[in-house]
Amino acid sequence: MKFLIMFVLTYTALIIFWLPGVSGQQGGNINIQSAFDPRTATWNIAWPGRVSQYDLVYLNPPVDPLQGIPLGNGDIGVLFWCDGSKIITVERFGSRTFSHWYSQINKDANMGLCGTDAAADSSGVSISQKLSSGTFAAGGRVIQNNGVKVDYSLEHSRCAVIKLSGGTQKSAQLSFAVTSPGAGNPISEAKKLLNKSGETGFDILMKSNAEVWKPIWNQQQLSWPLNAAGFHDLVKPYLDFRFNSLPRAKMDAKAIFNANGTFISDVTDRRGYNSSGKNANHTPVAEIALDFWRQYQYTCDKKFLKERALPFIIAAARFFETLLVKEADRLYHAL
Repeated sequence: MKFLIMFVLTYTALIIFWLPGVSGQQGGNINIQSAFDPRTATWNIAWPGRVSQYDLVYLNPPVDPLQGIPLGNGDIGVLFWCDGSKIITVERFGSRTFSHWYSQINKDANMGLCGTDAAADSSGVSISQKLSSGTFAAGGRVIQNNGVKVDYSLEHSRCAVIKLSGGTQKSAQLSFAVTSPGAGNPISEAKKLLNKSGETGFDILMKSNAEVWKPIWNQQQLSWPLNAAGFHDLVKPYLDFRFNSLPRAKMDAKAIFNANGTFISDVTDRRGYNSSGKNANHTPVAEIALDFWRQYQYTCDKKFLKERALPFIIAAARFFETLLVKEADRLYHAL
């Protein structure tokens, strides 16, 4: 049986050609040609053709979990891979709680095992997990197929399996859905999402799904290069995430340091709240303030500067103003 599943993940690359030409005597004008036009804040580069050579393509379903297809929405992460190219597994993987850094592993092997429930019926497979903020579920099923025999089965309480069989010319299209944590029935919600995907059709679903995923960026490592690459619109969701955390971050600055302004720690949860006990590093809020300033420098958006960037930058500056004291050497020292 042969399956051809293609996933294209485009990585952005920054390529600048500097062609300096010096005219006049020493101290005269220096003319520099660049692919970036600072007057219009645009790049004169043929996107996405420039970076298409770096596309990552799956020519076959990944059979190694380390090469699995990662999915997530900032709250929930899911990893998909196939066993022998014919079995798709939805499984709760791992047991221990990893609290921010691996040095803080809770060695109790029972930690985190509770609240997981896998299921399988004639309509597909699912797995639910109870969290402190509610219960979420991930479900999957075949929504279209060309003569493939599909079998949904429960392997154990934390693993459900989709097994496909048929001839060499068969094909299938699968759909997976993940709900947000809540108080309702997440399995029922996941099934509704899968029913809707089947009614919508694979091609339309893929197109709409691509549009939905465009704004999902909430990690610094993913956001830092975007301005230089010309994707300023993709930076906005990350900055929105940080800006919306300001009220709670200001409360933390006052409660933890008795300081004005705002404090953001190394680690925050999915709501943007600071992690307790992560207060030794004072620099993240300054780094994030620079992200806001960089967005303005590239976009020249004065409305953004007034309503988002300056309030955040000023709050960050006030935090450091509280921590810095001018001493006898006439230099400012951090408390």
